[in-house]
Amino acid sequence: MSKNAVKSNIVSLAKKLGRLEMIHFEAEKALKGFASPNKKIFDLVKSGELLKVKRGVYRLNSELIESIKPSEEILAQLLHGPSYISSEWALAYYGLIPEMVPNVTSVTIGRKMNIKTSAGIFEYQHLPLEKYSFGFLEEKIHRNSFLLATPLKAVVDLVYFRLEKKEILSEQDKIAFFESNYRIDTLSLCKKISFE
Repeated sequence: MSKNAVKSNIVSLAKKLGRLEMIHFEAEKALKGFASPNKKIFDLVKSGELLKVKRGVYRLNSELIESIKPSEEILAQLLHGPSYISSEWALAYYGLIPEMVPNVTSVTIGRKMNIKTSAGIFEYQHLPLEKYSFGFLEEKIHRNSFLLATPLKAVVDLVYFRLEKKEILSEQDKIAFFESNYRIDTLSLCKKISFE
């Protein structure tokens, strides 16, 4: 079969999934009619049509399907799970902090890690199950979903992971540190929290 047929199958898979991000098994399954699916995946990566994010995780080149946008949130959950998006990335997602957030920040019951990929840095903080298992919701994007901390949980996680390590004694100093470093739109935050 031709290279165009291979590309067509991967594009069809992305359209069917409703996302550009896929794991190796999904790509391999889409190419099962070909003699060597793994070789076809390698060829797609080599040509730049399929981007290898990490071993076993790929993203289809977004130029091939303009109707589907890349999702760092979906990618974060494919890279390491179970996890939910939280802290700085979640606050930026909700529009509660003005800064661009360079790392996708997530919380997991697995081990703490940073994953550096061609798509960016994905930071995973560990929480024990009793602290992990509440305060997030399922957010839809395209026909997929990912887990996202509520605004309040994102703030709580941020405080827990960022201020816990600081030796700031008074609550007033902690609040001042938090507000000056993260510039959270507290009015919008209060409005969002009132609906939780």
